[in-house]
Amino acid sequence: MKAYVICIIVVSVINIINEINYKSKNYKITLLNYILFIFSLFVICFIAGIRDITVGTDITVYVTRLINVSNNSSGIIDFIFKSNSDLLFALLVYITNLFKNINITLFFIELAVALPIYIYSFLEKEKKSFTINILIFLLTMYCISLNLMRQSIAISICILSYHFFDNKKYKKSIILLIMAFMFHKTALIFIIILFINYIIKSKIKNKIIIISMIILLGLFATIFMDKIVSITSYSEYLNQSNLMRDFSVGSILKKLFWVALGGFCILSINKQSKIDNKNFIIALIISIISLMLTITSFKIPGTGRLGYYFNDISYFLIIYEISNTFKQRKFVLIVLITLLFGLWWNMTAVKNDSSNVYPYKTSIIKFLN
Repeated sequence: MKAYVICIIVVSVINIINEINYKSKNYKITLLNYILFIFSLFVICFIAGIRDITVGTDITVYVTRLINVSNNSSGIIDFIFKSNSDLLFALLVYITNLFKNINITLFFIELAVALPIYIYSFLEKEKKSFTINILIFLLTMYCISLNLMRQSIAISICILSYHFFDNKKYKKSIILLIMAFMFHKTALIFIIILFINYIIKSKIKNKIIIISMIILLGLFATIFMDKIVSITSYSEYLNQSNLMRDFSVGSILKKLFWVALGGFCILSINKQSKIDNKNFIIALIISIISLMLTITSFKIPGTGRLGYYFNDISYFLIIYEISNTFKQRKFVLIVLITLLFGLWWNMTAVKNDSSNVYPYKTSIIKFLN
């Protein structure tokens, strides 16, 4: 736990200094901004890179297995055929294994997770606080990325894809979505989020009917999820999740927290106000779908993990819209404290699953244990 707290504090302080410098220079990027940007990113990857291989069960399942395959392959083509893993993740392990040090491999894996979020935060810096965006990442995605490495990379790339889609740069968005798919096939589910964004922000009439149909279709899918999953190549992965049931009543309460928060924010916006509540609506719909997937996980263990794609993007949307909508300082302060409490609750809930990211262990810098 100490390592995670130190990481959050150090990275946040660096980002605050970076943001203050950026604003003091009339919102112009300087060399110091880039240096602090890289240093902040390095701290996150360094903490992840020096951990023991016991921190995160997927290290043994995927990383060490791929390293062994790499060491016993005659070349990259031979490795790809033997890897039995998502192409880009396998290549990432193969290339970084050239250093013959698993800690370096773990460093670059975390870099693949964090870099898209940093780019997303950088691109959104005119609208959203860079510091807050990275803090959201640290409190919600960072710890679990030490275990669910492939999916965490895919989710981060999907969040960056959302930025380009939201700004109508569809080609870049699609390219990134394909890249995410090549890290983890479940990334295809993110198409639903992009579709919801398109419907809500377009001039299409009867949006409520269309979205209601999406939610009803989602409910129908949850009822027959076992039948749907049985005809996909993902069924074996879901069946293996029976050994790692990590969803509970607490998981449902966490999802309900975000659904309630999104609904509260929409109801709190004055109808005569000029504030655009579309992002709130998108976040609320996404949170509802995430809740449904979590409930489904009690019947089909593993489907709740698909909800991570919906959960993680909703955090970024809701927190920005709250700070943008409610200008009263005292109210914003109370809301932010509540949010951070909820986010911290989300992070510490990792203790209750099978990820084994708690307690943090390292033999390189024992002070962090």
